Amino acid sequence: MTRRTLYLVTLGVFIAYTAWMIGPYLHSTIVRDSSVTTWARFAVAPIKGRIVGELPEVGAVVGSEGIVTMIRNTHLVAEERGLEEIRDRKVISEARLQDSQTYLADLDRHRAELARVRAQVSGAFRTQLEIRIASLREQITQNDASIEIVERMVERESGLASRGAVSKASLDETLLRLSELRATRAEQKVDLDFALVRLEQAAGGVFLTEDGDTPSWVTLGLFELDTETNRARRQADESLILLDEAVRDLAIAEDLVETLRASPVRVPPGSTIYSLFSAEDASVTEGARILEWIDCRDLLVDVPVSDVEVALLSHGDLAEVILEGDSETRTATVHLTRGSSAVLGLQDLAAVAKGRTDGVGQVLLKLEAEWEDNQTCPVGRAAYVRFPDVGLFDMLMARLRL
Repeated sequence: MTRRTLYLVTLGVFIAYTAWMIGPYLHSTIVRDSSVTTWARFAVAPIKGRIVGELPEVGAVVGSEGIVTMIRNTHLVAEERGLEEIRDRKVISEARLQDSQTYLADLDRHRAELARVRAQVSGAFRTQLEIRIASLREQITQNDASIEIVERMVERESGLASRGAVSKASLDETLLRLSELRATRAEQKVDLDFALVRLEQAAGGVFLTEDGDTPSWVTLGLFELDTETNRARRQADESLILLDEAVRDLAIAEDLVETLRASPVRVPPGSTIYSLFSAEDASVTEGARILEWIDCRDLLVDVPVSDVEVALLSHGDLAEVILEGDSETRTATVHLTRGSSAVLGLQDLAAVAKGRTDGVGQVLLKLEAEWEDNQTCPVGRAAYVRFPDVGLFDMLMARLRL
């Protein structure tokens, strides 16, 4: 083989290798194999039941309320039975609380009656003490008078006895009588002092008998009444707690049953209906897909590129986009890059590029949406994409790892 032939063969191999390396780049640059897309989102049934509302048409724009249909469920036997049980529990708790409150009112009336009787008896007790004190004072006065008389008798008999006119036995008898009168007076004085103390204590609500004990009428029935009142109050408190729980559970159960009985299917206002998965009057299970919606104000461009070009692009890099049928060049930025083994498909995107094939990487561009885009919703339209910061020489250098 001549030198010329070897040179031509080498040049041909190099050209073929270069064309093979940069072929995907040239294809993606020249051919409009990209596609305008957006995120695919699904409205699912919040409850099981039957679709009773009219479903919107594909392409319709959702209104300000965001409701696309209604689902009703008329078969809530277990839930409604549970709701009735909670209502019965609430009624029973109310009845128990009312009984406890009525019983407490009866105990209060009984306590008031005891207090009235006690007031009457205590008044009689003080009156008796006052009479007793007056009697003791009268007795002491009379006893003092008797002591004065006997003391004069003793003085007189002592003089007579010294002259032998009265026997000593008679004098001794008079002295004994004087001693007894003085002893009686001392006892009466003690009784009077104690009676005065009892009267003073009675004014403060403390009642004492002559033996220093508390009269039985003071505490009669109070201990039993206090014990029963405390028990009734605990029962009333427990009934109130149970009633509060029943009221709270009832509110939660009523909201739940109401939600399970009828619930709207909502999507964000301004969304566009992209596809339907169900029909009016169809039965659905909870979580079943009803429709697919998209937001045409959040536009992306799915760009199929080689893995080498993916490696050369970063988030925020600029791109130039021309939609099929337009002459206007739009500006976009790199939003997401994926290698060929991990591209996003129709489960994530509403549309994919027509150039999407195995072994091709993916770049998602963030496209600035305009008002006319929201009216026409260009999702699915083909597009031409160019990355001004990545050229043929950059691709070649990356392929050669230089």
